[in-house]
Amino acid sequence: MPLKELLLKSSSFNAVLDRFNVKPGDFTIKDEPLLLERIKSKAEDSLRESVLIEAINASGRINLLGTIYCNLSKGLAVFELDVAEPAEKGAAFV
Repeated sequence: MPLKELLLKSSSFNAVLDRFNVKPGDFTIKDEPLLLERIKSKAEDSLRESVLIEAINASGRINLLGTIYCNLSKGLAVFELDVAEPAEKGAAFV
């Protein structure tokens, strides 16, 4: 299951999105495929990694930097927010 879907099941992550007026479908986890591949290559089902979440709200683009804690076998993911900052103008949103 993609990390994005796991995070959306977390009420605490949805609270972060609400705090910054981000709709659930308006964010991406930078390098999500690489993070999932890292879990698979280690033959582990858990991950603790610093991540960048790129999001869009009514004011424009915003970067949410923090740590994701994930256990794929249990279907759990938690995001711990460290910093929220406006994205640079002209930055690509994928």
